[in-house]
Amino acid sequence: MQIILLSLLLFFSFSLAKSEESLEGFTLSREISLQEKVTPSRYLSSPSLRASEYLRNKPDLTSAEKAQITQALNQILDRVSKEKFCKGGSYSIDPLYEFNEGRQKLIGHQLFLNLSCTLKNEEIARFNALINDIDKMASGSGFLLFSVPSLSATLSSEDIAMAKEAAYEKILALALDKAKEYSQIALKKCSLIGVEFDSTPSMTPRVMSARLKSGDSMESSAIEPGVPLVQEEDLPISAQVTYRCK
Repeated sequence: MQIILLSLLLFFSFSLAKSEESLEGFTLSREISLQEKVTPSRYLSSPSLRASEYLRNKPDLTSAEKAQITQALNQILDRVSKEKFCKGGSYSIDPLYEFNEGRQKLIGHQLFLNLSCTLKNEEIARFNALINDIDKMASGSGFLLFSVPSLSATLSSEDIAMAKEAAYEKILALALDKAKEYSQIALKKCSLIGVEFDSTPSMTPRVMSARLKSGDSMESSAIEPGVPLVQEEDLPISAQVTYRCK
């Protein structure tokens, strides 16, 4: 009789434990990862003006010639100020010396003017018009030499932030879909109870090298810097997700 009672007690304890496990359910954790495409949205350029060969070999400048140089530079800077994507423009006109056997000889003058431009894709046509106007003004003065600038695509922190936000939304949607899938497999109600995204930076802002588009021509007299062939880059994003099934 004691053996029968002991057996019934063990069976009751086992059944109660199974019933509690069924009520409590279980948790499930897994990683979800994907790669989001990132495309640079800005371009950088550094146009510059230098002294022409004529100015570099002209030791004596008259007041009229100095005024002519200043007028040309002011015209250029006035044209630049009409666009909002370029800044800078301070300049100096300095004597250029040649040293021979310890002796200093004035041989001409040097000039430096640098601009810094950051523009969007839709501003490239206006940028091309700007540098063509600068080139015409510089050439017309006879004293200035314009360096044709290149364009470099830049991957900004804003580009990366937008890509991350899009990736977070996609991962959350995938995690919710997985909850439905696990519910069907486990024959339980599985709910998403936690999402922890990987906080490790996987991409940093940087300037990307430029390549000329196929078909760009150098035969035209107008200056038109080649727009970089920008390729999308993959931004890896992952998250640890947790489900409760009961």
